[in-house]
Amino acid sequence: MSSANSPIEAAFELQRRSIEHGERLFEHGLEMQRDATETMLRNGFAAQQRAQEEAVEMSRKLFDAQVEAVQSAMDGDEFQSMVDRQFDEYGEERSAAWDEFETEFFEAMEELTERQRDLIAESVRTMLDAQDDVRHQAVEATERGQEVAQTAQERTERAARQTADTAERQVEAAGQQAQRATQQAGRAAQQTAATAEAIEEQLEDLDGLGPTYADRLREQGIQSVAELGQANADLVAEWTDSTTEQAEEWVETAGNWT
Repeated sequence: MSSANSPIEAAFELQRRSIEHGERLFEHGLEMQRDATETMLRNGFAAQQRAQEEAVEMSRKLFDAQVEAVQSAMDGDEFQSMVDRQFDEYGEERSAAWDEFETEFFEAMEELTERQRDLIAESVRTMLDAQDDVRHQAVEATERGQEVAQTAQERTERAARQTADTAERQVEAAGQQAQRATQQAGRAAQQTAATAEAIEEQLEDLDGLGPTYADRLREQGIQSVAELGQANADLVAEWTDSTTEQAEEWVETAGNWT
């Protein structure tokens, strides 16, 4: 069980103990109620029994007084013995019947108490079963929530790592491209400078051309001696503000330039 479920388990365990403690309190209260009722009933039965015994004794004394009144007319001793036997038999039967009633009554009372105790135990078991079901459902729901949260966290972490990796690769590729572009630009600049230097030297090295005419030609797009060798002499004369003969000479010389 994960640590996140510990508070839930602890809460349900506390609830379970409370239910079990309540069951013990019910049973204890039932025992006290039974003992108090039994004591009260036994005292009541004892009082009833003493009252009956006293009533029998009073009846016996009254009967004895009546017997004395008629002893002169009959055999008093034999009659008294008969009466005593009847009262003794009545007392024994009454005592036996009372004991049997009291025994059966308290047995029925004990059986009722047992049924009450069984009913309480069954109710507690039902409550505990329901509490177990709720606890299992709560724990399962918590575990599912943890799994969903963990899965979402893992997906977020993977997406973050992929994004970071992609950004790192893009930065690295951009750096490499920038480095290559810088290198290419450097080489192009070097080539351009070398070409411009070579072109400038070639135009100005041409016999009779000089820097001034070379600059005028470059302004018109003539960048090399080879281009000058293919140009129109009249246009060259116009661009450089020179004579046609001079322009034809430059074009011819440039055409023959090696």
